[in-house]
Amino acid sequence: MPPCASRSSLFINLRIRKFSGHFEPFCEFPPHKSGKITLVQGLAGHGQALSLNGTTDAVDLGNKAVWNPSGSFSISLWANAAAWDSEWAHTMIGNRGEDGVGWQVRRWGNSPNIAFTTRGVGNDDTQSVAAMPLNEWVHITCVYDDEANTKTIYINGIQDRVVTTTAGAHVAATTHNTYIGARANSGNTGQEALFTGLLDEIRVYNRALTAGEADFLSTP
Repeated sequence: MPPCASRSSLFINLRIRKFSGHFEPFCEFPPHKSGKITLVQGLAGHGQALSLNGTTDAVDLGNKAVWNPSGSFSISLWANAAAWDSEWAHTMIGNRGEDGVGWQVRRWGNSPNIAFTTRGVGNDDTQSVAAMPLNEWVHITCVYDDEANTKTIYINGIQDRVVTTTAGAHVAATTHNTYIGARANSGNTGQEALFTGLLDEIRVYNRALTAGEADFLSTP
């Protein structure tokens, strides 16, 4: 079994399941809901998923030092977009990724593609080749490798795009909160660029996942 199956390198492993009418995450930092988040059937065999309305719903993970990695990190999640219409929006997870700081996974411009945005390492808005379909589960893995100086996007376990980053650079730290289903606004007084659809099995690692691990995680 690939090492990514263990919890040793996880920042967060958010698996949604019913618990007294609320979602119960396994994660190091208890999150806070924004809006009235609905739970619906998620991936087959994986319980429930977050259903986000694109206007008020998000999960606030707070402002923690771990969200400002000094080196490599990876993001893995399942997404089922119900809409994909607002430019540079529909953020699935992020700790700002604007104004020269932080990172986020979102829609790329006015195209139907995914953007893995990192500030401070070059190739800021890395765009996927594959388009994001609507009303269909898609597995997304985004990897920033500080040692190899690369950013890679995997779609459904297959390498979609890889770009070169600046040697010796690091993602610029931010004091903004990290959100699932949105990003913090510039003043960190709330969220913006909210995602519309379903999110499930959200994991963030403090290292670069391999191609084999991305493939492993994409198997429901």
